[in-house]
Amino acid sequence: MTSGRVSAEPEFEGRLKSDPMEQPGSYGLILGPLVYNDGGAYDCRPKNSTAARVSTAMGEPAILPCVGNIKKQAHHGDLCVQWRRDGKVICKHCNNILTCSPEFKNRASLSTDHILQGNMSLTIKPTRSSDRGYYQCSYNEEKGNPAIVSLTVTEPLNVMFSTAAGSDEVLVASVKEGSVLFGSRYLGRGSDRVLSNTVVLRSVTLLDSGVYSITENNTGEAIGTVFVQAHVSPQEKWLGSPCW
Repeated sequence: MTSGRVSAEPEFEGRLKSDPMEQPGSYGLILGPLVYNDGGAYDCRPKNSTAARVSTAMGEPAILPCVGNIKKQAHHGDLCVQWRRDGKVICKHCNNILTCSPEFKNRASLSTDHILQGNMSLTIKPTRSSDRGYYQCSYNEEKGNPAIVSLTVTEPLNVMFSTAAGSDEVLVASVKEGSVLFGSRYLGRGSDRVLSNTVVLRSVTLLDSGVYSITENNTGEAIGTVFVQAHVSPQEKWLGSPCW
């Protein structure tokens, strides 16, 4: 999308239009009418801009870099630093006071001394898998550098199965650093590596129909849920359950 104009790939041709949003720096797309193959995860990235990638293990600290040209005579009262994730403000440092949204409260911090030196990096400690996303830093309406920071959090995840929401769950697999360890009921039925953020389950039967949930190993926090309906087929099928 450039200057409000949308150029689409063939499979989306004629079904996309831009969505004007009130928040400066925020952009949206409207897709319709929908087709079955539209299901999936979408992300928005600025074109031709500097970017940084940060990767950390869950529970470990993550430092998201951001620098800017701060005047030498500036005081804390002159500065208002904002950090956004996926377009939403998560932390503000204004008048030397840091306020953060509930999910980052007591976990996110900026160095008061470093801000006046032009270093507005955000530290998140400890990290959660839900912290993944694209972050942007700005100060006094100026964009920080890099323009965007991509944070990836990698650490143990569990894929659980139940025949219906609320029923007893069975461990399908545990995922750690890209490796997959299947539970006893699913041994020999899948790849031992994550493929494109997906746990692959083979030799699917009707008994595999149900609810698959992805949870953090350490906290049990649910990250996502997928309902799968298996169909009878004489050929081998692949069942994809996203890891996050």
